[in-house]
Amino acid sequence: MQNKSKKHSSPTLRKESPVSKEMKQRKLEMLLQKVRGFEDPDPTLEQYATPAPLAAELLHFAYMKGDIEGTVFDMGCGTGILAIGAALLGATKVVGYDSDP
Repeated sequence: MQNKSKKHSSPTLRKESPVSKEMKQRKLEMLLQKVRGFEDPDPTLEQYATPAPLAAELLHFAYMKGDIEGTVFDMGCGTGILAIGAALLGATKVVGYDSDP
């Protein structure tokens, strides 16, 4: 079995993120609903998509604690929903890594 990995990195975001820092959790959830899931998920690879409501709640909680600042690294990013959400909440840099090509 060949182990291929992929790394996604966003360029450094402008100080003004595409969405205001005062974004409400519901607005974030609505934006994350647009993230495409896996076309043909493989349970043996544990490809489970994180639902947008759960991702928004987790990200909003981290944001309120001040944890979405600077660089955010999403290990095992899958669809990238958490990395995308961190970028929307104003992370300076977001890196997503997943071992499944």
